[in-house]
Amino acid sequence: MSYYFKNIPNILTISRIIIAPIFFLFFIYNNYLVAFILFVIANATDALDGFFARRYNMVSNFGSIYDPLADKILILFAFMCIYFKPPFIFTEPPLDMYVLEFLYLPLCLIIFRDFIISFLRQYLKKNNIILKAAIIGKIKTWLQFLFVSIYLIELLLLNSNLSRYNFNYGILELDIAISLLFGLSFLLILYITSLISIISGFFYIFKNRSHIS
Repeated sequence: MSYYFKNIPNILTISRIIIAPIFFLFFIYNNYLVAFILFVIANATDALDGFFARRYNMVSNFGSIYDPLADKILILFAFMCIYFKPPFIFTEPPLDMYVLEFLYLPLCLIIFRDFIISFLRQYLKKNNIILKAAIIGKIKTWLQFLFVSIYLIELLLLNSNLSRYNFNYGILELDIAISLLFGLSFLLILYITSLISIISGFFYIFKNRSHIS
């Protein structure tokens, strides 16, 4: 097996770290299509490096540490996007008055959980113990991908000049229907993700309690 083939998972991990700030820059300049494509590509590298690592037994200390770090860098940039430009339903009454409680709080819970687990991972590494990702942690990661994707697709659709279309669904105009559908779906998955984040955080701590002094 060649040197480069053995390092495919690590190359994919590094590429995800590089893509993350580029994705954010395109978002800031309102190019939501390219931002969405880059976000999907970055998450695809996560799935691919995991596949190669397991399928061909290419698990390394580098991957065990930097693969979850790359995920957190990407999701942090995605959360910054949500902070700077909240979903449409949070820009109009009545939810515009509760953006802190209903949007930023669950996002902060997810970030805080990731900070604690990252600290735990580094602590265990000093004791030559690798904190491997569990199923519940992977579920949390994919749910994050899902609600961020919904958020980006909503922005992409709402900035596609939908007002030029003259049809509507019942009493709702197309742009309002999209805002409600995607906004409520985003909120539901966000809250589920924040709950699973807390549960998975306690799971990792409880599982490694014997190594924590």
